[in-house]
Amino acid sequence: MTSPQSRTFTARLLLCTGPALIFALIVALIPLAHLIPPPAPTKSPEEIADFFASNTTGMRLGCVVMMVFFTFFATWSAVIIAMMRRMEGPVPVLTYAALACVGAGTVFFTIAPLTWAVAAFRPGDYAPETVRALNDWAWFSILFSWPPFAIFCTLIAVAVFTDRNGLLPRWVGYYNLWEAIFLVPFALIAFFKTGPFAWNGLFGFYLPTASFCVWMAVMSWALWPATKFRSPETFKERPLLSV
Repeated sequence: MTSPQSRTFTARLLLCTGPALIFALIVALIPLAHLIPPPAPTKSPEEIADFFASNTTGMRLGCVVMMVFFTFFATWSAVIIAMMRRMEGPVPVLTYAALACVGAGTVFFTIAPLTWAVAAFRPGDYAPETVRALNDWAWFSILFSWPPFAIFCTLIAVAVFTDRNGLLPRWVGYYNLWEAIFLVPFALIAFFKTGPFAWNGLFGFYLPTASFCVWMAVMSWALWPATKFRSPETFKERPLLSV
């Protein structure tokens, strides 16, 4: 049986992958891929093709970084799911639902850099319309895929509110409900190509994205004390994935 100290170390190590994801994402999107500010949806196919052709190496490197570190969303979320399992009773439906949402969200996360990497693979050989379509797909996969993340936040809130052990303070539940609401503007990118609700706009990109990054940082800070296991019997009565 592993010691409480080793469990604490492992949980906190995985918890640190969340802030690492945020930092790596900033590096990948800004100095490497030059995807922030995002290219406007109104740009012509030729402009988008030139955008990829002018920074092929940086785009490829940025996509590699994103592919690696986007998987950290799964490792970071594993700590939250483990805490949810401790909160639930003998039928951990919230835990299973959260696990499914994290899996779906991680897949959508990795689709975006995969698609951008394809667009940068042969920028001179693809038709400009194809490059623009790939770019559209990438932005939609990373932004329009907000429901699994919003539902994940809602499930966390329900787990916190129904937890009788007080593993996490109730403000964490309310904060997750608000975060679920803050992600909803991502849905509007399907309707606007210009203005604040487009994927390069204030409400279509910047505010929801910033709130998501802040959410990961706040949740990491809130979960840190809960990952200190004092007794080797912590999970004896409630294994992580058993009913």
